[in-house]
Amino acid sequence: MQHRSLQQAHKIIGAVAMISCLGVAAANAVPIVPGATVLVPGTTSAARPELAGSIIRDEAIPFQITSSTGAVLASGIVQDRVIRETTAGSLDFYVHVTNKASSTANLTLVTRSDFGPVLTDVDWRSDGGGTKAPLTAWRSPTADTIGFSFSSPNNQVTPGADTRFSLIKTNARSYVVTGVTTIQAVLPTGAIAGVARVVTATPYRGTAAATYHIFTLGAPDLTTSQVAGFARRRGLIAGGGNSDKRQQTFVDGDGSVRIISDFSDGRLIFTPNLALATGAAPDPRAASKNALDYLQEVALLPAVRIGSLEPSDIVTTARGTGEAVGAKPKGTDVLRTVNIIHRADGLRIDGPYSLLSVDLSSAGPVGVTRTMRPLAYDTAKVDWKPYSEAAAEFSRKLGALIGLLRKTDPKITYKLMNYDLAYVEQGLKFVQPAYRFQVEFRSSEGDLSGQTFVIPASNTPPEAINDAPINQNPATEPARTGVVAHVGSGASPIDYGIYVVRGDDRFLDDAWRFHTNLEAANSILTPIGYKPVHFNQYFWDYPWLWENWPAGGIGDNSANFVGKNQVVLYEGHGAPWVSTTYSNNADLIDYRTLPGYGGNNGKNGKTAFIIWHTCDSIPAPGDAYSNYYQSPAGPFDIWFGVFKGLRGTYGARTTVGIYNNAGPAFAFAAGLGIPNLNAWFNANNAGGHSGGWNYGSAVILAGHENDRIYDNAAGPSAGALTIWWQHP
Repeated sequence: MQHRSLQQAHKIIGAVAMISCLGVAAANAVPIVPGATVLVPGTTSAARPELAGSIIRDEAIPFQITSSTGAVLASGIVQDRVIRETTAGSLDFYVHVTNKASSTANLTLVTRSDFGPVLTDVDWRSDGGGTKAPLTAWRSPTADTIGFSFSSPNNQVTPGADTRFSLIKTNARSYVVTGVTTIQAVLPTGAIAGVARVVTATPYRGTAAATYHIFTLGAPDLTTSQVAGFARRRGLIAGGGNSDKRQQTFVDGDGSVRIISDFSDGRLIFTPNLALATGAAPDPRAASKNALDYLQEVALLPAVRIGSLEPSDIVTTARGTGEAVGAKPKGTDVLRTVNIIHRADGLRIDGPYSLLSVDLSSAGPVGVTRTMRPLAYDTAKVDWKPYSEAAAEFSRKLGALIGLLRKTDPKITYKLMNYDLAYVEQGLKFVQPAYRFQVEFRSSEGDLSGQTFVIPASNTPPEAINDAPINQNPATEPARTGVVAHVGSGASPIDYGIYVVRGDDRFLDDAWRFHTNLEAANSILTPIGYKPVHFNQYFWDYPWLWENWPAGGIGDNSANFVGKNQVVLYEGHGAPWVSTTYSNNADLIDYRTLPGYGGNNGKNGKTAFIIWHTCDSIPAPGDAYSNYYQSPAGPFDIWFGVFKGLRGTYGARTTVGIYNNAGPAFAFAAGLGIPNLNAWFNANNAGGHSGGWNYGSAVILAGHENDRIYDNAAGPSAGALTIWWQHP
């Protein structure tokens, strides 16, 4: 790991000139996340008064770098300093390196190890000693190693020179002398001369038990009067169907559900009317303040007893319209969604009951998602699990999964995309710290999938932490597929079918919860006259359910499968305009050759909506070409052949986390009558976008932004399509 990090540093230096144009104010903190490289512009105690404190360790440690023959190429002193901040009481770790005048090599890199479980920001002190300052700092993908680069020609630490004091600001409370500082040198020719390693201070992980806590998830604080008052302000009326008064829905003048609330779990979803979102989205620079002000104004800002609320990221929704094959529309940003996080002990809190966001259009605030519930301290203590143990546990889980995947695709590759430490709640009782590792998998065919591995940060977690969302109804395997006849269930039900990739059972959970959530939501509406949904088909997937399959020697049977259902869910791996039906690399569905779905396909088709729970299925304008999406094709091209009465198709334009809960969340909202487009984007946004994952996209008939699953009569053949997509 150390050697790989040093090699990585050399690749980083070539990008410094491009990075430097970004500019960073010297007074600001420079936070650093796993896998990131940041500029370090330098700071002072005047610019950052919080750095003031007392020196509690200050050691001079000699180092030496020798050649293979024993000749000394570089030698000097590592000054290892630890300061306890006066105000916060937390520890900051400093390193200052001197290269003796007798050296013949220049120093180019200094790294510090064992900073895995702590929050950090980095910089260097311009008001301290030394002459050479780093230009950039980087953090390894596994978070434990932080490096300061001196590799540009002007800031190499030449013989007789020394470095500025490089700073690693942490939330640690004590330290141990078990870390490693590595110094790298290069010869005048540019060749690496070697490295030296000395033992230095590092955060003591045992104290994390005192820094972090176990919380209990409080009771919902959403009230009926809050929701009713909010609905009146928006001109909405009660939608009915709430016999037990726990759920409430409110509809607009067109009968589209705009608000759903559940007082048993504190959920409120108010969705925008995207048909009216035609103006330019508001300036993102003011969006966060506007969102918080609005929540305060309408009395929906949650009461926070522990920690704080902070705007975290802004997701933008764009749209473009295509009139014909070959159209290359430019997107228009029409909506900004400000996600607001609950943070405690410096960590963000993530989970199904920790969501808070506001949608803003040119008309002002037009949507709210609020599931956030208060926290209380629990008496349980954190028996801290060191990062090294958590990383080993993650490696074992990853290794077991890779072993299974390579049975069907020996050339599959994987990449650790991100690492963090967060408070995790799963909608149960406890909120507890956990390490999270985001991994992206790429098949030999280029198909992608993503998974987040969650490792408890306590050796004695009060409840188990799962990678997949909690499912009270265990998933059932799909049936073996054969040609079946439609079986009705009452008058004109809405038939839906689910097709799950063979050879990768991770998708079963999402598929089954889509089914149970859709049924649960629909059961609330059927007493007031809505059509019932009918679970018509649930099969392992094959290409011939969708199109011709010459490779398998089977013709097109789509009329008996996809064509037999108004609503269709695909579960599996994907890439632009292609999905797999077996594992992550075989038996492909090629969207370019799909026979066309809907009432105008000449095959008595019923399909109105298709949901693709897969990566990259719907590329958007501006997305990079890859796989089956190749220049000069436009993002609309294949869809004109697919829309033969189809009204909408919903997918993603980025990597998708298999356990992102988008399918089940969509099913519940859509089952309650929320327009599909709103339900889909809200479901993807709720899953989070760490690492650039889970950005949704959709193609719909132009003007059908408010289509619901209950609006499933055949649409016209596609004359004009509208593409919608999310982006940072």
